[in-house]
Amino acid sequence: MSIEDTKKLITPAQIRAARQLINMSQHELAELVDLSVVTIKRAESEREVPISSETVELIKETLEANGIDFIGVVGVKVRA
Repeated sequence: MSIEDTKKLITPAQIRAARQLINMSQHELAELVDLSVVTIKRAESEREVPISSETVELIKETLEANGIDFIGVVGVKVRA
């Protein structure tokens, strides 16, 4: 993954906020992305835990497909 690609990743706080904006549980997100709830919890953790950029990208794409727009690495909103 290039440096430019890493700038496109989202933060744990953005994942949590996005889920809450669309009233989606960790379990529901896990089912949609075909990952475990533990993996979703790791992606949302502020602690440094190993998670691949591919997994974060999959979560991002799934949330975007469900009406979320990410604003850089600082924000999130429901698509109008």
